[in-house]
Amino acid sequence: MSEKCNSVADEDDRVAALQELDILEGPREPALDQIAKLAQLEFEAQHAGIMMIDATRATFVARANIRLKSMPRDEAFCNIAIQRSEPLVIRDMLMDPRFRTHPQVARGLRSYVGIPLETRAGFNIGTLCVFGTEPLDFAQDKITKLQELAKLAMLCIELRRLAVQDHLTGCLNRRGFMAELDRHILHHDRAMADLSLAFMDLDHFKQVNDLFGHPAGDLVLQEVAALAAKSSPGSDLVGRLGGEEFGILMPGVTEASAVAAMDRLRLAIEHIALPEFPALRVTASFGIASLGPAKAEVAGLMAKVDAALYLAKANGRNRIVVAEGQPSRDQSMQPQTRRSGRAA
Repeated sequence: MSEKCNSVADEDDRVAALQELDILEGPREPALDQIAKLAQLEFEAQHAGIMMIDATRATFVARANIRLKSMPRDEAFCNIAIQRSEPLVIRDMLMDPRFRTHPQVARGLRSYVGIPLETRAGFNIGTLCVFGTEPLDFAQDKITKLQELAKLAMLCIELRRLAVQDHLTGCLNRRGFMAELDRHILHHDRAMADLSLAFMDLDHFKQVNDLFGHPAGDLVLQEVAALAAKSSPGSDLVGRLGGEEFGILMPGVTEASAVAAMDRLRLAIEHIALPEFPALRVTASFGIASLGPAKAEVAGLMAKVDAALYLAKANGRNRIVVAEGQPSRDQSMQPQTRRSGRAA
């Protein structure tokens, strides 16, 4: 049995790699269901699926003739399979002393094949598996085909992530960010928790490109995205909405905390210094709107943030404006007068 390294540190990184792909919380991917169906047909098996293993649960993200959605991690054969570098093949569990006492065998499971799904960084995040209640003769050519289907499944998962990722900054693109916003608004409607949303626009960004060139502009966008990720609850809640405009979603964050976090980000952006372009300076304007636990009206949330951002730019830029209110900072927090020649 070929085993992978399974230290605590590796496990933390493995779970982080799974979370980064956003396959557990995101919408279902029809292509993965089709791959599971192909695996079931190829093996003439009763069941097939694609299962992801996080810290505590084993969850099917694709199913063919499976009703179960998830189970405790330690009850899943896929939890054994991800610890291997090679397929886990069990033709008849009752004849295999390693597995005959497994809880799933007591429930009727007799045969199983699990192909680890490996990320580019080498972490096994789950499996493509087929299984049934009768012994099966898994010929090697069929296992090879299942391995190819597993590669296809992993490619679909990675491409799905890329489809909502901005290639320059690594944060979400507009499509991905709007999907996250919709998901968190639905959660807000159910849980009635605080939710804050900020839009950020880099001030006079065209001047950066005109004066220093597009390579400098790209470096600025990458630096701003990295700073925004550090200022938000999670890097997967920052989106590049287009050009030099970013969105920052802050679930569970009150208006006051959101303003404080965005002001720290505003100051950090003011202090961006690129060694390749020492004269380059940049600032940003922010609009913020928040939903408290008692506020159920969300339809106009984006419009409110847009309006606040417009006011921040119209009132002098490099500042924060809260929707339906005054600029959020007192006189001591107003931006300093810009020096001559500063691109803001």
